[in-house]
Amino acid sequence: MKLKEHDVVTLVVDLPSDGLRVGEVGTVVHVHGSGKAFVVEFADHETPVFATVLPAQVSERRPIHGRRLPTSTR
Repeated sequence: MKLKEHDVVTLVVDLPSDGLRVGEVGTVVHVHGSGKAFVVEFADHETPVFATVLPAQVSERRPIHGRRLPTSTR
């Protein structure tokens, strides 16, 4: 995985020490050591959360959020 700054990633593991859960989406804001680790900003919180993650902890794929459609009452 060759991530660069401004790429959007999805967490594939929980990061409880940072209050983050699988499926949260963030933006890469810094690349450490040619991609050995990344600083990612997760902005879906009251205050943005910055976490340093390893390549195996994120995916370039965005989650698909589905919603249930109402069932017909006919």
